[in-house]
Amino acid sequence: MFNDFHYALELIYEFIRGTRLVKKSVLDVCETRLTNFMLVWNDAQDYIEMGQMLEDPEAELEGIFRVFDSFLLLTDLGRGCWDTYWRVGNSMQKFVAKNVLSGERTLVNLMNEYFILANNISVFFADYFFKDWLSFAYYSGDTVYRLIVVQHEANFNFK
Repeated sequence: MFNDFHYALELIYEFIRGTRLVKKSVLDVCETRLTNFMLVWNDAQDYIEMGQMLEDPEAELEGIFRVFDSFLLLTDLGRGCWDTYWRVGNSMQKFVAKNVLSGERTLVNLMNEYFILANNISVFFADYFFKDWLSFAYYSGDTVYRLIVVQHEANFNFK
């Protein structure tokens, strides 16, 4: 269950990293803490399973203790992820007000980024074929960045 949850959060991380709404270092605050929690949690689960396979109640009890011990990481994880969530939310409000509500901005960005956006389409096909969903999430975010987030100016001076 937690592995699927962790994978879903990694997909969201890759998407937001692709949009470049905040610096990677800000995103890594949450991602690193989440990964550390999941590693400790999975190690504790493995310890319980090992105790069950060996029919050793003390090893199983140690695994249960390690599960509860992993909960100590949740405070640090919650603080880090809340800070990241807050920064992404602020960035989204600014970009939505400037870019999303202006269709002209998206069209100007499309004209300036058309080559890279065309390359993203081929990446989407490859990611779908190889079932590389983390890369798919990143390039989906990159497409959002190139269409909505980036700030190109309309310059039609052909001199």
